[in-house]
Amino acid sequence: MQSATVHILPSCDINSIFLIRQAARDTGAKLVVQKPKLVARTRAPFDPNDGGRAA
Repeated sequence: MQSATVHILPSCDINSIFLIRQAARDTGAKLVVQKPKLVARTRAPFDPNDGGRAA
């Protein structure tokens, strides 16, 4: 039975990943390397006249 789960991002530097992986193995925790979740962004409609403020 797992006592804890540790989630890390792949963008973490390799030394930290190594240390976290070793600590998780020593304590019996499960290690999960995951990609960050993408956040949907809404874009404003394109206005070629810059909202009527042309030069």
